[in-house]
Amino acid sequence: SAESGYADLFYAKGLLAASCLLRQTERISQAKKMFRKVALDIENGAFVSDQIAFDPKNPVRPVPGKIGHGPRMIAIGGCALFADLLNEKEWFDFGKGFIRHIITKHVNQGQFPTLEPYDLVEFIKPDGTPWQQGDAIPSDPGHDLEFVGLAAKFLLCARKQSHAQFWDKKADETGARLLPYILLQNFWNGFNLAGGIYKLFDLVSRNPINSDMPWWSLPETLRAASGVALLTKDAKVHESMAGVAGVCAHGFLTRFVNPQAHYMAYQTLNDRGKPIDVVPATP
Repeated sequence: SAESGYADLFYAKGLLAASCLLRQTERISQAKKMFRKVALDIENGAFVSDQIAFDPKNPVRPVPGKIGHGPRMIAIGGCALFADLLNEKEWFDFGKGFIRHIITKHVNQGQFPTLEPYDLVEFIKPDGTPWQQGDAIPSDPGHDLEFVGLAAKFLLCARKQSHAQFWDKKADETGARLLPYILLQNFWNGFNLAGGIYKLFDLVSRNPINSDMPWWSLPETLRAASGVALLTKDAKVHESMAGVAGVCAHGFLTRFVNPQAHYMAYQTLNDRGKPIDVVPATP
């Protein structure tokens, strides 16, 4: 189609990984062309979600004037893969731009005075103010934590390639400084003592909008906490990230993993930690 969607983004990543493994130069070029189009469409506002909703409480249809950070967040993971396998400047540039956009446009650093510091707003309007659902300002803590993990992955990739000219020390320092705060704020916004992370949280009332807890949020937070710890030598950050990782691992292994189903995870729990018949998303 003329507009890119999530399927194009994931397909481009898979095509690159397979083509590099098989050393198929022509298909590497195809993957680069496809991902470049996706990245440019995201930057230009021409990306349209093609996600199919399986849960009535989690509508995903596009709404005019409702701009989510999801496309950039997911694309950061693609940028990390392309940068790591190809070590070409444009993928580093796209990744840095996507991280910068989310941190400056969606993370509260004083521009949203009624919200708490480092709250991450799921949707903004074209004028940069938070998009509201009635009186609520939605935040998806799982997405916020996924952003931290993918941003950390990208920055670690850039650091690994520091022998090249594409490592940006300023972007690295900004990420190492801010990502721990973003992770901790949004983790505690969404974490439920029943052992999971709420699907949707209201940054105004400070209460869940959708109290269902999908399985994927905990592994994403484990990745995020591990990546953030690797970005810094700060002992306090290491201690706090180890605490978050321990809580998530315990919740996942004791609440979600089902020994009666070959140790696969229940897809969704309710706010009391009980499995419910809800499909949150599919790969």
